[in-house]
Amino acid sequence: MRSYAGDEGKASLGNILFILLVLAMVYFGYKFIPVRINAFSFYDAMSEEASFAAHRNDKQIKANLLTVAREKKLPVTAEDLKIKREPGRMIVEADYTVVVDTIFFTYDWRFEERVERDIY
Repeated sequence: MRSYAGDEGKASLGNILFILLVLAMVYFGYKFIPVRINAFSFYDAMSEEASFAAHRNDKQIKANLLTVAREKKLPVTAEDLKIKREPGRMIVEADYTVVVDTIFFTYDWRFEERVERDIY
């Protein structure tokens, strides 16, 4: 049987590194995952607006998307949104950057979203 005398309170370097890695993953997940979820939700709103383009004009679509962006705390402005109508087709584009601040660095996360839908 092995004696553990003298080993009380000691942590190996591997254990400490593992704990630091887990803490870093939790921290960066806390910072980045909500941004990605909000961006995906905004993309979903773009898709929905493009799908109902036959019943709305471009101003209404842009206003609805800006409202969603505000609710999701995304820095989307009217200049970031491009709405194009082609024969039988609707294209909605958004190009915006979300600044994610961490204790180590600031990351500019750029999103270039494009949705194309047929108009019925």
